[in-house]
Amino acid sequence: MDQLIIGDVEKEYVKCPELQKEDVTKILEWMETQPHLPKMTEMQAVLFLHSNYFDSEKSKRCIENFFTTRSRCPEFFANLNPKEMDFDTMLYSELPKRTPEGYKIVYAKIMDPDPDRYTFPMQIKFFDMVSMLMLNRDGTSEGQVVVHDLDGITFSHVAKMNFVQLRKFFFYLQESMPVRIRGMHFINLGTVVEKIMSLIKPFMRKDLVKILYTHADVEGLLKYIPKECLPNNLGGEAGDVSDILRKTKEDFYENEEFFAAEELQVVDESKRPKDSNILGNSFKNLAID
Repeated sequence: MDQLIIGDVEKEYVKCPELQKEDVTKILEWMETQPHLPKMTEMQAVLFLHSNYFDSEKSKRCIENFFTTRSRCPEFFANLNPKEMDFDTMLYSELPKRTPEGYKIVYAKIMDPDPDRYTFPMQIKFFDMVSMLMLNRDGTSEGQVVVHDLDGITFSHVAKMNFVQLRKFFFYLQESMPVRIRGMHFINLGTVVEKIMSLIKPFMRKDLVKILYTHADVEGLLKYIPKECLPNNLGGEAGDVSDILRKTKEDFYENEEFFAAEELQVVDESKRPKDSNILGNSFKNLAID
């Protein structure tokens, strides 16, 4: 449990005037009444309350969804050993500067264009590890935007994205993750972008579709994210991709114990109360491969 504590939770009560210690305590006390759920840190409780705009009941549903999804989708959330991650194939990284609105930026890019080395579960695992490390270490923020650089992506890559895995991921992203998604941007489009959009949009809520942006060139992206926040390969000033990748690898290796502890936060289905049905029917289909 101690390995999960990598951020200063006390700063959150100063940073977020709406955040009440009493509400956090109530969430943690509620967790104690849920025998199937794992132990949770105070920072995690803060993140769930913040991402759900301090609505305790919505936070509880999100917590249930979060741990259940992570337990039932091992292809995404098991084997979180940084030393086994293929950094030569894919980059997911937090960029050093936030947007003027205070949004954190996650940048994604294929490093090796060989589709034989690409898997969609590996992509989701990278995204989640970067996001969870960032959230638990730095605490709450105004939100998160994701910039997907499609340079090097081909139809052979897209063919490896199956509907079941896409449905699982978007359920997790929209119903489970303790984060406020503020934008999903796609740049360096090519002809493959229409296929990607046709695959992902059916699984997206209307509010997420509204913040889904495709940019034919960098100029379009700059309307949302300033030049100083973007990596050099996109005409920005935030550093070279190789340096960003090196920093991400260092962060992962330095927090190996955090990822190992996070992997142990799973649901014990044998202890789930019979009346525990927060997920309802929305998750049952996710178990079908």
